Amino acid sequence: MRPVPSTGKPMNSYSDALTAAALVITSGALLGAAWSDVRHYLIPNRMPAAIALSYLLALPGMGWSVWLAGVATALVAFGVGAFLFARQWVGGGDVKLATATILWAGPLLLADFVTMVSISGVVMAAVMVALPKTRAAGPGEAQASALATRLNQPMAFGVPLAVGGLWIVALQITSLAYGGG
Repeated sequence: MRPVPSTGKPMNSYSDALTAAALVITSGALLGAAWSDVRHYLIPNRMPAAIALSYLLALPGMGWSVWLAGVATALVAFGVGAFLFARQWVGGGDVKLATATILWAGPLLLADFVTMVSISGVVMAAVMVALPKTRAAGPGEAQASALATRLNQPMAFGVPLAVGGLWIVALQITSLAYGGG
């Protein structure tokens, strides 16, 4: 199965151009979300919104069945994310970014997305433990052990989500450029 159905023609049709433009918008929003999360531990709502709206723009190039499969997959992902957010295990921006990005993955590329997010998340965590962000002890606060300090720091999970999303974008662009398959 192809992630983005193709007519078999070279990429010059109107619908292919819309899909390509939507993928460019999605890439920019993923990069913006990652940058913002690294700098401020905050993913602005406009980033997942741009990804979701760009998915709507790609509808003519996908067809209803593929497009709705992406929506259904994202709705399930949002349910899981809402559960994790309610337990305070993930941030709301992470849930929104993952949900919007999973629109593009759909059921066919969901495993690819999760794999890339997992690998990049582990790499990022390892780097954070190796190069800890240190903070000075406050008044009356005992200095925590070095390992405890390294393990107890926030992680900008927008970065691994963006890596996974950019992987999905690359797969979608490849499918567009080579006619799927």
